[in-house]
Formats: sequence, structure tokens, C-alpha cells
Amino acid sequence: MGRLKQNIEVILVACRFEESNGYVEGNVNRLKMLKRLMYGKGNFDLLRIRVLFETPSRVVLTDIAKYTYVN
Repeated sequence: MGRLKQNIEVILVACRFEESNGYVEGNVNRLKMLKRLMYGKGNFDLLRIRVLFETPSRVVLTDIAKYTYVN
């Protein structure tokens, strides 16, 4: 019961607002999965292109080429 009293403000805010960070958490989870799948297979540029390709908005490949990472 003590923890409930300590976190009462956070609980009330969570109940008051309809927004959640579920979308962001899903993106973080997806990024971690892609990093695990690509372990030892590529560099940052390849990972970046794959992340942009796997996003729900399906970024057009020409947009990916426009923002290519350069050392």
C-alpha cells in the first residue's frame, strides 16, 4: 500500500490522459529486434536503411538516399 501512496500522482495522471507511450515502446522494441537480427552483418548505414524501410510509414527509398549517413 505504501508504493501506491508514493505513486498516486503518476497513477492519477495515467488515468486522466488517453495518450500512451505504446507507439514509442513498439518502435524501440522493433529497433532492438532489427539490431539483433543484423548483429555482425553490416554497418550503421545498412542498419539505418533497414530501420527506415521497416517503419510503418514505409519511407520511400529515394528519401532514404537523400539522408544517407556520411562519415
